[in-house]
Amino acid sequence: MIRLIMFDLGDTLIRDQTPFPNVIEALNTISQFKTSEGEQLKLAIVSDFGDHETANTPSKIEALEAEFFDVLRTTGLEPFFQPFDSKVTISARAGASKPDRRVFEAAANRSGMDVDLSECLFVTENAQHLLAARNFGIAILAFGNNVTDLPSFSAWLDAPMRIAELIDPTNMRNHELAISLVLKTEKNIETFHCLNRTETTFRGQATSLVQLDNPELGEMRGAFIEMPVDVSVRCNHGAIDYVVIEQPSAVDIDDAVSYVQHLVRQESQHRFRAKSERDDTSSKPMSRDAEFSRAVGFRNDIRMFIDQAPEHAKRSRSNVFCPRISRTS
Repeated sequence: MIRLIMFDLGDTLIRDQTPFPNVIEALNTISQFKTSEGEQLKLAIVSDFGDHETANTPSKIEALEAEFFDVLRTTGLEPFFQPFDSKVTISARAGASKPDRRVFEAAANRSGMDVDLSECLFVTENAQHLLAARNFGIAILAFGNNVTDLPSFSAWLDAPMRIAELIDPTNMRNHELAISLVLKTEKNIETFHCLNRTETTFRGQATSLVQLDNPELGEMRGAFIEMPVDVSVRCNHGAIDYVVIEQPSAVDIDDAVSYVQHLVRQESQHRFRAKSERDDTSSKPMSRDAEFSRAVGFRNDIRMFIDQAPEHAKRSRSNVFCPRISRTS
C-alpha cells in the first residue's frame, strides 16, 4: 500500500526555476488522493541540495533549507509541501545524496507517518536513482521520455492517472479526479463522475459548456450553459489515450432553451414588480437592498460565467450566462 509519494525537484517538477506544464494542476489533483485504506495520501520532496559533507552544522543546514524554501515559494510549489519539516528532505539534512538509502529513510522518518519504504512511491527523471530506490523496496515512477522499461509518464497531465493506478486500481474517486483534470484541461469539461468501468474504459457523466444557438432566445442567443454529457475514457498502461464525448441530444437542447426562456421571463417579472412598487406613491419606496433580494433567486440560477467560458465566447459576447441544466429522464 502506497502512503507517501516522494518527488524529486530539479528536472522532475521544475526546470530552470520554472514548473513543467501542468505540474501545479497535477499536484493539486494528487494531493486529494486517498490510499487503499482511505487515508489521505501524503506528498514529499527529496532533493540533492547543498553539499552534505560541508553542511555539517545546524546553522548551515537551516540556511540551505531556507534557500530551498524560497525555491518552492517562487515556483508556486510551497503549498503542496507544507509543513516543510515533515514534507521536505534535502541531502544536507539527510547527510547523504540520492540514491543513498539514508535519503529515503530520512524522508520517511520526517513524514511523521511511521511509514516503511515499501509504502512509498518515488517519482524522478533519473533512471539510476529509480533503480536504486526499487532495490530498497520503493515503488517507482519515471518522468520523461528518456527512461525506458520502467513505469513512466511523459507529461504531467498524465501523472495523476498513473499514480492513481499505482496507489489503488479500485479507488474510483482517485480515478475520477485524474480524469477530470484531463477533461478540464483538454476538453473544457468539468467534474467527471464514473458510472461504470471495464479494465481499460471509464464511462460516466461530466459537465460541459454548450452554446445555445436558437433564434427564439433573442438577445440571449449564443449564451453558454452547463449541461451534462456522457463521456467514455479509454486508458492504455495507466494513461488516457482516447476520449469520446456524446453531445446533448436535440431534446436536451430544447429543454435548455425553454429553461433559459423561463428564467428570462422570471427576471422580467421581478423587474416589473420592482418598478410597480417604486411607482406606487402610497407605499414606501423599495430600497436597493430589497431590489437586490428580489433578484437573488434569478442570480442563483443564471450567473455570469465569463471567466470559465471558452476564449472565443469571451471575445464574442459580454453576456455569457450559465444556468445549470439537469438531465430529465
